[in-house]
Amino acid sequence: MRKLFTAALLSILTTVSVSAIDFSIVGRVDYPLNYGLYTFLDGDIGEHVSYSFSNHWVSKDTKALYQNTWRSWDVNWCDWANFTFTFGGLSITVGKDLLLTGSNEEMPNDVDNYAFLCSEFWNNLQMYQWGGKIAYEFSDINTTFEAQYCSSPFNEKPFLKNGAFSFGISGEYGIYQPHFTANMIGYDPMEYEIETVSSNKFWILTLGNLFTVTDNLSLALDYILCPNKPVSVSNHLAFTGDWRCLDHLGLKCKAGYEWFDSDMEEDLLLGFSPKHWFAGLICEFYPLKSDDLRIHAGGGYSQGTKNYFNIGITYNFNVTNLFRK
Repeated sequence: MRKLFTAALLSILTTVSVSAIDFSIVGRVDYPLNYGLYTFLDGDIGEHVSYSFSNHWVSKDTKALYQNTWRSWDVNWCDWANFTFTFGGLSITVGKDLLLTGSNEEMPNDVDNYAFLCSEFWNNLQMYQWGGKIAYEFSDINTTFEAQYCSSPFNEKPFLKNGAFSFGISGEYGIYQPHFTANMIGYDPMEYEIETVSSNKFWILTLGNLFTVTDNLSLALDYILCPNKPVSVSNHLAFTGDWRCLDHLGLKCKAGYEWFDSDMEEDLLLGFSPKHWFAGLICEFYPLKSDDLRIHAGGGYSQGTKNYFNIGITYNFNVTNLFRK
């Protein structure tokens, strides 16, 4: 059996060219003290199958990454691990993936995000979940319909009690790329001590609006609504700008307002701040010809909490480039 497995593995590896694989090791260090070590593996197996793996091996609390293995409500060492099968406009993704959302701030991995500039949703809701997604792109109208079923971020372990159903519509219409999603996320009312609700479903509606003005400038406006009366009504409105103003210099700014009203403020939404506005600016410097090395500095303000200042360095070591001519 071992010889058969080894032969099959060697057969697969010999049929996949180096050009179809991309493997990177990324390290990031920030002050105030925070750090992380990640790996990213992406590639294709034949014409119809692709894969993507992202692992978070080291952090400020490395022990928790491994203690949280197979837990749904917190981060762990596996951000995502999935396979996608594509047949024309139809794609089917299985494994661990991002909860289907129209929020533009969820798109980058956390190694490329700045927590103090992100919303309460980004900071408190675990978005990487196990499940499957089906999508179909109508290329003639540049519109994609998506449906996903995955584990709930309100459960301790995947599919322990409830799951999450999501539906999305996105498109590319010139410089404008909208993305609307609706999520129905299951939770256990007894676990969250919500006695006033008979239903065990939590709704999130998201409308993301991305404007790619030029190759170097993009603007985004996100709106998130949680219409879960009488338990909660949560709104998030945020504007984001990303401008690569020079070859070696980029600027990112963000401003927004979040307001939240609930009888169970700390139980359901994991301690979201009731009402506040926030704003911040990040400067990114790329000293090399490539973007592999990034030095950043910036700050922000969140009403009712505190001022933020952050400096750091990120390095992306692409291992597969060593084997490419």
